[in-house]
Amino acid sequence: MFIKGLIDSRRNFGLDIIRALSIMLVVYSHSGTFFLQESGIIGVEFFFVLSGFLIGQILFRSFANKGDLEIQDLFGFWKKRWWRTLPLYYLVILVKFFATGCSIGWNIVYYLFFLQNHFYGISFMGVTWSLVIEEWFYLLIPVLLYILHRRKTTIKRIIFILVSFCLALLALKLYFAFVRHTPFTGIRPSVPLRLDSLCMGVILAYFRESDPLKYERLNKPLFPILSLLIIVSLAFMIRGVPDPAALVESNPWARALWFPVFSLAVVLMVPYFEKSTWINVSLKKIKILYKPLTLISILTYSIYLTHLFTIQLAESCLGAAGNFIAVKYIAIVVFAFVVYVLYEHPMTQLRERRFFGQK
Repeated sequence: MFIKGLIDSRRNFGLDIIRALSIMLVVYSHSGTFFLQESGIIGVEFFFVLSGFLIGQILFRSFANKGDLEIQDLFGFWKKRWWRTLPLYYLVILVKFFATGCSIGWNIVYYLFFLQNHFYGISFMGVTWSLVIEEWFYLLIPVLLYILHRRKTTIKRIIFILVSFCLALLALKLYFAFVRHTPFTGIRPSVPLRLDSLCMGVILAYFRESDPLKYERLNKPLFPILSLLIIVSLAFMIRGVPDPAALVESNPWARALWFPVFSLAVVLMVPYFEKSTWINVSLKKIKILYKPLTLISILTYSIYLTHLFTIQLAESCLGAAGNFIAVKYIAIVVFAFVVYVLYEHPMTQLRERRFFGQK
């Protein structure tokens, strides 16, 4: 009954499918398999674009629909976003910190302020690298959009500026790939080099909100098919990463272009998954698919932050059974569900009650 209450029928099933499959790819890559170990790279890249797309819609509705923007509007966005992401992040970080005997000492400060990618390293908790990029995105991009909206910049010009920003970051990636000889694994966690992946999602969101009719034209199965072909090709290129012999590491063009091309492929896919009647009406009626995928989508953040611990726990406590991927998946979902029910969901409700007056 409680699970049924968590699943809001107004949720977009197509986007939940993308989110659920993305986290399953991440979990699979950490499950001790020898086939498609690079699936986690692909899963996180889906998250970046989807996060940018969803945050872009929130920012558009918060900024574009207001006659006179105030600084409180910007702070309101940050307050709501950080109450969504920080409580569980800090809980997991601090639990691991004290459970390991404060092993990294004062270096925990880098993790508390999302500086580990560039100033310390992610060996203490590897999955946090992507959250660093997302949190800096939440901090920086809304400032740019706030300034542009406050200056009454047209939506077309805002999109042009965001596209120009992505092209500038592409030029920066080319510089690091060709001149600095930065490897694929060095570009991947770099905050300055990766904001474009989320920004592409924002561009798609602004296009969607400003011109729904043109956005609807992207609701054709041709686009996700083309997207899938591109993603499969890119997946082949990262086989073997982080081995220097991997195909993507052998060519600076590949290192610089892999991430933006992948993001563009996801951008092509999102409109169909969001708008398709076949997915969001017909497929949604199949409860054996709808309920599990939607639940996994809801638990995505808890799964992402806790799945490595759950895998270790399953392998150590369940003996041989703990080595089966299916057992690991079940354990991960169950543990994440407990974390969500006891902590993540109550913190979200507290946010709504305390800051936004919702009951």
